[in-house]
Amino acid sequence: MQDIVISNGQNVLDAMVQYFGDLEQAFDFALEQNLSVSDFVEPGVFTTALEPNKANVKIIETLNKPEWIPATNDNQEPSGIGIGAIGIDFEIG
Repeated sequence: MQDIVISNGQNVLDAMVQYFGDLEQAFDFALEQNLSVSDFVEPGVFTTALEPNKANVKIIETLNKPEWIPATNDNQEPSGIGIGAIGIDFEIG
């Protein structure tokens, strides 16, 4: 058994990449936990029988460093060109 710690702002896919190094087991984990792969879940610990792929050790090591933990919803203010609405607050020129 392995404990998966879901951090703030993580969805199931973020956690699967962090703990397994790929998305291969995302659907199995989601079914096991009665979740959707795109669900944002409350931070906490989930126990699973799934085991990481040994080929992904380097990815797993990297994504478990505090500065690299993946989180799709990191609660940062949106910025950049993607938040402007044409004709309202997006100007060219």
